[in-house]
Amino acid sequence: MTFAREVLDSEQFRKIVERLKDSFDDEGALNLDEWRQEDTRTLYELGFTLYKMKEYNKAETIFRKLVIVMPLEKSHWQGLASSLQMQNRFEDALVHWSMYAFIDPNSPIPHFHAAECLFKIGDYKDCLKALSALRERDLNKEYEEKAAPLKLAANAHLEKAYA
Repeated sequence: MTFAREVLDSEQFRKIVERLKDSFDDEGALNLDEWRQEDTRTLYELGFTLYKMKEYNKAETIFRKLVIVMPLEKSHWQGLASSLQMQNRFEDALVHWSMYAFIDPNSPIPHFHAAECLFKIGDYKDCLKALSALRERDLNKEYEEKAAPLKLAANAHLEKAYA
């Protein structure tokens, strides 16, 4: 039995789901009084496991709930943006990469993935801008090697367009 299946079948997960259902009032507003930190960790582990299993749509659902419960947790936005990006929903993913960048303005991670999304939708100018923002934040040069082919390809598309 996989970890995701174990979590889904667990009594703890069923209790979390019930608490989540009960967390919404009659008008649909979220009431977090009953929400516990361990619920968040369990849901995150489930979302991450579903993502690793390539169950991106299911992972997206979990991460959407997590960004509601803890909107300032960058790992939840990363999970949501990554899930959307892996479903080729690049414009949607860009919105969530932007939230990650807003929460952690010094991180290179959202800029790299935003550049990937922008390249995929054919916005090569903004792709290069995202890569420039990445370069400013990539102090350890972790993304330099990954970003180089993307930069070359974006420049090639722009040169071709203006030739």
